[in-house]
Amino acid sequence: MNKKYSSPNDRLNAAKSESTELSELAALAESEYEFVKLAVASNKVTSNEILQKLAPETIASKHDYAIAKALIEHANLSIETRDRLEKLTEKKPHPEVPGLKFGPIGRFLGGERQDEKVQIEFDEFDTGGYYIFRWSDKDSSGRKYDDWVEDLESLIDYFQEAGSAVEWSSD
Repeated sequence: MNKKYSSPNDRLNAAKSESTELSELAALAESEYEFVKLAVASNKVTSNEILQKLAPETIASKHDYAIAKALIEHANLSIETRDRLEKLTEKKPHPEVPGLKFGPIGRFLGGERQDEKVQIEFDEFDTGGYYIFRWSDKDSSGRKYDDWVEDLESLIDYFQEAGSAVEWSSD
């Protein structure tokens, strides 16, 4: 790095500044801090050459996704790289699983969890597993619970063990 920084925040401020020289932005693009790299990717004066170095080859984390989305919006990014990143960041539909929906809120129709609300979220980038959020409008404490399962088979087992069908909203 061309300059000495006393803190990660100093690096972040430099990465955001449009007055930072391109040679310094290039150095900041190699920062150990992901948020600094994202700021370089979002800085409108960052050159295509630097943006190319930031472009992920695959989307393996939330950070890769955030960088790719910032780069897609950048006016200095080459059309070829923009097209490649747009394909990488397209959300792929989740496989259909009878009785389960990903995203909408559902309600257990019977069993121990009768009338509890439920929502399933696929954690595509961090764990590859599934979060299951549960709550009850009847619980005055406002508590919400979450469970996590590692794969689709475990998710199906989780709902079979609940012993109740779920009615899903149309959202």
